[in-house]
Amino acid sequence: MWSQIDQHISNPDKSDAWAIFATEASLQSKACQEELQYAISRAVSNRGEQFPLIGIFPGNFAADLIPSALSSRLCVSLEDNEWRTRVGSAVKGESFNVDKQPISPFSLKIHNLGEESFALEIRPRAGSIHPIGVAYPQLEAEKIRYIYIAPSGYPHPPTMLVSSEGTTDDGMKLYAITNQSMTPTNSLYIHTKGHLSEFKVGKMESPTYIKWLFTGGIRPN
Repeated sequence: MWSQIDQHISNPDKSDAWAIFATEASLQSKACQEELQYAISRAVSNRGEQFPLIGIFPGNFAADLIPSALSSRLCVSLEDNEWRTRVGSAVKGESFNVDKQPISPFSLKIHNLGEESFALEIRPRAGSIHPIGVAYPQLEAEKIRYIYIAPSGYPHPPTMLVSSEGTTDDGMKLYAITNQSMTPTNSLYIHTKGHLSEFKVGKMESPTYIKWLFTGGIRPN
């Protein structure tokens, strides 16, 4: 297969560009990374730096998952309505500019459970976060009913959860989940009674350090 791909990459009569359809699993595969490096090296060696190399992703992607060999090239998500135009412009060597807001690496949904009860659902669009730290104001601790991990779109508390509590450096209440991961298919849920002015979600790099990744709140309309 790679001999055929090599022929098409190297021969200007057989290709105008080269693209890889990349999933999160393939980007984390050492074999796939080696094949990608080989293809890019052959393309640049035979066709020059201007030869279009394109990464196509099935959904939104975390920038830190993109191999360095591809990071300086065009990468598009199939969730972007303009992805076809972007790819077409790259193949033709044309510039394409569109004024779009950057896509957050996290998805946030607020489930209104009625009677002033809410469930915040937070999940990463790519990757996995574990262990998880959640912080909220000490004075609003009584508003927190449950914090847990469950399948996306299914805000129901589990029967068992391994967790611990503490205090952050800035004086917020800290809740840590140590036995489950937050992923694109398994969301973090924060059940509250009433509005929550602020919360932070992050990855616990160590017992004393949390890399905060997301902040938000539930406020009155």
